[in-house]
Amino acid sequence: MTDDAVEKIKSAYEFTEQFATKSWFAGEQFTIADICCVATISSLNEIYPIYAQKYPHLYAWLKRCSELDIYKKKNASVVANTGLVCSRLFYEAQKVSNMVLTLYKLDLSPPVRSVLMVIEHLNLPVQFVDVNFMKGEQLTNEFKKINPQHTVPTLTDDDFILGDSHAISVYLINKYGKDDSLYPSEPKLRAIVDQRLHFDSGILFPAIKYGFAQIVFKGGKKLTDDAIEKITSAYEFTEQFATKTWLAGEQFTIADICCVTTISSLNEIYPIDVQKYPHLYAWLKRCSELDLYKKCNDPGNKELGETFRSKLG
Repeated sequence: MTDDAVEKIKSAYEFTEQFATKSWFAGEQFTIADICCVATISSLNEIYPIYAQKYPHLYAWLKRCSELDIYKKKNASVVANTGLVCSRLFYEAQKVSNMVLTLYKLDLSPPVRSVLMVIEHLNLPVQFVDVNFMKGEQLTNEFKKINPQHTVPTLTDDDFILGDSHAISVYLINKYGKDDSLYPSEPKLRAIVDQRLHFDSGILFPAIKYGFAQIVFKGGKKLTDDAIEKITSAYEFTEQFATKTWLAGEQFTIADICCVTTISSLNEIYPIDVQKYPHLYAWLKRCSELDLYKKCNDPGNKELGETFRSKLG
């Protein structure tokens, strides 16, 4: 969809939000105004989902309309030879249209990029909201109401709110995945995947957070010995996990997605020695050749590296 098309739809939503402050479009009485407008608005919602946080009145009005029998019966059919725009939805498609997934993100963040990769793999329609940490947008009252920890990624699924990249990724797979390939249901394989996710949380991510913060946020001019120690320790452990094709075995899983966004970021601030960590290097190379990686991880990872290097002495 082109930028001007998106702009037209957003403009329509903004105007309609101002009209939808009461129960119905013309006030407290359901009228032809609701009938004509909901057929169009529901169709717009199909091609560019309504963001509930940004257009709460519009979203609530559309929900009220969608619960009416007349909507359920007549808005799913195409009325011949009229100028009305009607929704072409049956029940399952309507359920998708009412799904409002929003991800609050910062592309430099490895955890955010892992969720982006999961979203891409599942081919989910998601609205994105960038949170500028450099400007302190994560500390605004508005954002802290959504996530008291004021961290990204943060996901909203209608009125359900969830933080933490691993929790978000598992939730999306469990709810919207067509199979269990990314997060296997077989107990032993899932246990290995879970272990790798905890390894990412407990070893990998603290290493990148510590090293990156020293330079970018605390004014350091080079990585300290303890920062390098954390990174090399992370590499040594991962080298032992990377002896097969993928981190949990021969099947590509969420373990690879979550760990590769962090490892690739570590590689940006302290490059992996191929002679010292051949399995880790080969695994990262396999991951980097995936379209999923190129689209969802590469841009933010390169930005992280550029930001880090610009602060070095």
